[in-house]
Amino acid sequence: MERIDHIIISAENFKEAVQDFREAGFEVFFGTREAKATNALIFLNDHSFIELLKANVAPPIVRWLTQLGIMKFFSPYYNRIGHYALAQEPILDYAVYSGNLRGLYERVRASSSEIREHRRKRPDRSFVLWQFLMPKNLKLPFVMSDFYPNRMTRQETNVHPNGITGIGAINVQFDGEQIAVIDNLVRFFQILPENISTHSQGFSVKTENAIVNYTKSARQRINSVMLTPYSETVNQRLRKYGIRTTNPTDLLSNQNLLTGS
Repeated sequence: MERIDHIIISAENFKEAVQDFREAGFEVFFGTREAKATNALIFLNDHSFIELLKANVAPPIVRWLTQLGIMKFFSPYYNRIGHYALAQEPILDYAVYSGNLRGLYERVRASSSEIREHRRKRPDRSFVLWQFLMPKNLKLPFVMSDFYPNRMTRQETNVHPNGITGIGAINVQFDGEQIAVIDNLVRFFQILPENISTHSQGFSVKTENAIVNYTKSARQRINSVMLTPYSETVNQRLRKYGIRTTNPTDLLSNQNLLTGS
């Protein structure tokens, strides 16, 4: 896991979510022309971003097939889309970046989707392209390439009035045996031992730009995301989206950060 690429937040009321994040001091940019947009992006200074995704955009048949347990027989990509369609939590998923997506695929191809390429027409009518792959294991994050020709247009920025600069931590609750969860992460992402540390509630994985905290629970979910630095306004306005803030120096010392409380 080189670094966190982005997190995906499901927005039941898309326009309201965009307004909430703007009122919390973020510069928010629609993924395409506003009239047709189903996602909005908040770029951060640590090479990550937050994606607000309009809920229930998947066709009803996807929800139906997922409820029947049929989507798991499709490709890992469609299986994950089905998982999104039924998700009840505000934070749907997160993605990690790979500087060698092809090399990763050649090593894990038996346990992942093929590399897929997507493109999006931005509000300025230019196109942005990227590649990604989806692990078969839905409990693992998916993997992104660079964006071509660039992640942001000249009209977009990663500087925000609220001073938020990046993702400090992602708090994940996991079910099952801890040793199995760690083994799945290490096998897929080849995480070095020095980047994994255990604590009383679970374990943590260190990436270039953030920490992923895993705590034992009855079910798997992404509990919260900690942005840095601390902002009381963000804490108050965006709590319902699973967003919290903290100072970077507190990331490893405050046990509350492990549960997102």
